[in-house]
Amino acid sequence: MSFSSATLFVRIWLRALLTLWLTATIIFFLLRVIPGDAIAAQYLEAGLSSEEISERREQLGLNDPLHKQYAHYLGDLLQFDLGQSLYTGQAVSQMISQRLPNTLQLGGLAAILSVMLGSLWGGLIAFSGISLLRAIVHILISLSMSIPIYWTATLVAFVFAVQLGISWNAAWIPVSVLGFHTAGAIAQVVALNLIDTSSALFVRTARSKGLHRHSVIMRHIVRPSLPVIVSVVTLQAGLLLSGTVITEMIFLKPGLGTLVVRAAIDQDFPVVQGVSILIAAIFVTLNTFADVLNAFADPRMRLH
Repeated sequence: MSFSSATLFVRIWLRALLTLWLTATIIFFLLRVIPGDAIAAQYLEAGLSSEEISERREQLGLNDPLHKQYAHYLGDLLQFDLGQSLYTGQAVSQMISQRLPNTLQLGGLAAILSVMLGSLWGGLIAFSGISLLRAIVHILISLSMSIPIYWTATLVAFVFAVQLGISWNAAWIPVSVLGFHTAGAIAQVVALNLIDTSSALFVRTARSKGLHRHSVIMRHIVRPSLPVIVSVVTLQAGLLLSGTVITEMIFLKPGLGTLVVRAAIDQDFPVVQGVSILIAAIFVTLNTFADVLNAFADPRMRLH
């Protein structure tokens, strides 16, 4: 690895760590300026007296100055300690580990489906000579990007459960809904990038040499477009992660989405905090890996 490449990778990972720190900091302060007292609400409901609640706040360090709470918070994060639930007393990391596999399965399968659909739709728009087929794909992309995911999920659940009498929460149904809504943006970027690359001088040169159409498409159009495609796929991870919350709620899937919504209703801020940080970490990690892959795929990035 050259010095410039090593420098670029160091910058990428330092930027990722800075982003995670800023995200964790924002989450910390936001949860402490929200009106209301989550601690009092939790323990009054449990029947504790004011003195017991004050003692519990002292145990949790919530009576400490804010800067001291913040330093303790960062120290716990460095040790992967996300605290304890105010509602159940269970470790937040344990609660997350119980739900995370379900969310990763839903999000992972939906991501694979969205990449397949997005690449297919984008390729059809760029290369298909059938105008009717391109028109249908354009409609699908518009629906994917314009209709709210909760509307589609509710409609699909209603059709399968009421109209068809089929189990509406089978695993493939939420995956299909989430994958469909993530595919539109991927298809749009793929199509625009493929069309733009198709008009490049090196592609026209390859065609003039009499190369086979398939070879021109794969070697001279698709390959140079991969960095942009990888970037848009990872950027869609944000929509994918937020979409899992809605999808899990509607289809009653026990994942991080239902966990954080329940915690928000219960004012269980350590759980909300822990899940938010984890989702941010996943999103930043995916984008960082995309930057690294793009640096390998596109040597021009190493010059900046």
